Amino acid sequence: MPSPVGHALAGAAIAFSVKPLLDSRARPTFRVALISSMLLAALPDADLLYQPIHRAVTHSIGSTLLVTIVATAVTGWVTGRGSLGFGLFCGLAWGSHAALDWLGADPTPPRGIKVLWPFAEGWFISDLDIFRGTERRQLFTWPSIVYNLMAVAQEVAILAPITGALALLRRPAKKTGSAG
Repeated sequence: MPSPVGHALAGAAIAFSVKPLLDSRARPTFRVALISSMLLAALPDADLLYQPIHRAVTHSIGSTLLVTIVATAVTGWVTGRGSLGFGLFCGLAWGSHAALDWLGADPTPPRGIKVLWPFAEGWFISDLDIFRGTERRQLFTWPSIVYNLMAVAQEVAILAPITGALALLRRPAKKTGSAG
């Protein structure tokens, strides 16, 4: 499953691609939106601090809905008016984590993520193995470091061009002056 680098790149891609969701009434600066999106995309792996729940609740539709609702409510509380667009933006960033993990390799049983929690208890994975797994045991040994660097390089090779293209598309067109 992808590393925090891959998840953060996916979060950046979301920030560059969903500007219309950030309505003008409650829109944060783009820099805040970009950083928020990158953090939200990587944050579900904080459940690694308690291994028995890793790849479960925080990697699910249920947590994505919760993040969307809380972001919408907090934005409304802070700005004095709700922003469903910003809530959806936050939910997309959070949910991207599950999407990338679903596309990743996972040799550790049970394989996959509990993406349909709380609606279903099963573990799901695509078996496409687009992203190789990362080694989390014996993290500071030479074989683990090399394996993780190769995983990050693969993630960057896949996700950086997508993120870069979206960033270029987001750039405002240069104004051309008229002669005269």
